[in-house]
Amino acid sequence: MAGIGSIISLRGTWLRVLVPMVCVAGFLAILLASCGGGVTFDYVGTWEGMRKIEAKPGQDQLIINSLAMIKVQVNTDGTFDMFEGGLKKSGTVYFGSDQATLRVTRIMNQTLREYFPGGVDKYIDIALIPQPDGTVKYIDPNGFETDPVILKRDAKP
Repeated sequence: MAGIGSIISLRGTWLRVLVPMVCVAGFLAILLASCGGGVTFDYVGTWEGMRKIEAKPGQDQLIINSLAMIKVQVNTDGTFDMFEGGLKKSGTVYFGSDQATLRVTRIMNQTLREYFPGGVDKYIDIALIPQPDGTVKYIDPNGFETDPVILKRDAKP
C-alpha cells in the first residue's frame, strides 16, 4: 500500500508543475497570435514630399522650396535622417502596426537640449501613416507648417 501512496503523491507533484506550465504556454500562444499582425508596411527607404508654400512677391523661390521640402530616409537599423523646414534632423524610428513614429534626437547635429535649451520636453514625435496607394502621410505637430504632407517613396535601399 505504501507504494501506491507514493505514486499518487508523485502524480500530484507532477500535476502541480505541469498544469501551470500548460497555462503559461497557452497564454504565450494567445499573446503571440494576437501580435501576429505586426508591421506589414515597409517604411525603409527614402521618402519625399513638398509642403504647399507659395512665394510672396520679393521672396526667393529657392529658399521657399528648401523650406517646403521634406525628405526622410528610414534606415534598416531603426534610425532615420531627414531634411525638413530647411533643417537636418535625425533620430530613432519606432514601427507600429498602423504607423511609424519618428523620434527626433538631433537637429543640425545638436542634441535637442543643445538646440532647444529648456524646451526638450515639448518636442512631439512625427508620424508616418501608410496610405492605400503606397505613399505615407507625414504629420509633424512641431513643424512651422503643421498640415499633413503626402510623401512618396523615392528610393529603397
